[in-house]
Amino acid sequence: MMNDGYPPGRKALSTIRGYNQGIVAALQKEGDKKIHYVEFEPQDQKNGIGGDWHPSVKTHKLMADVLTAAIKKELGW
Repeated sequence: MMNDGYPPGRKALSTIRGYNQGIVAALQKEGDKKIHYVEFEPQDQKNGIGGDWHPSVKTHKLMADVLTAAIKKELGW
């Protein structure tokens, strides 16, 4: 749901991405081997928009596919 275009000039997606990656890196450095960073593509309006700009059913499916692939890779499934 985040993007760098709104609010103007705030770079919301880049900012939150940096925070999240920093938290994951810090926890990994402390020895947490069970934390990982998985990033989803920003939602695309062509896939529909849910209520109050939340992801649509199609976008949820696309996100589930990304998450499933990351889990399978990590667990060697």
